[in-house]
Amino acid sequence: MLSEHDVPIAPSTYFARRAQGFVTQAAWDDAHMANRLHDLWLANRGLYGAEKLWTAALDDGLAVGRDQVARLMRILGIEGVRRGRHRTTTTTADPKVLNPPGSGGHPGVLDSNQLPGAILGSLLAWLAQSVDEDLLVRSALRL
Repeated sequence: MLSEHDVPIAPSTYFARRAQGFVTQAAWDDAHMANRLHDLWLANRGLYGAEKLWTAALDDGLAVGRDQVARLMRILGIEGVRRGRHRTTTTTADPKVLNPPGSGGHPGVLDSNQLPGAILGSLLAWLAQSVDEDLLVRSALRL
């Protein structure tokens, strides 16, 4: 076409464009359908997921399949509102607080492996307060 009007075209330009390929009719139809679905999704305030958007598209007179609606929604990056259980976090972890090993990330919680050592430490502290040192050393050696 351009060469008919005396506009030179380099062969490399022609073959580079030809190698890119042309838009297929299916891709063209998908682009138009995606645009219609996006408009329909916006008209419904972005609340509809694939199932409801498919129903709305059928009501609007679009001949489209449910799975095609889901695929085009994924391509567009749109999704419906998710309703259900919401998790509310009322506290945040203080990164300055060190969690003891075996606590499972919870400060002040002892693992079952640490429990005998904790009991032994408490017992020895109680003994140290109530008994003389000689008895404390002998009872510690027996344990």
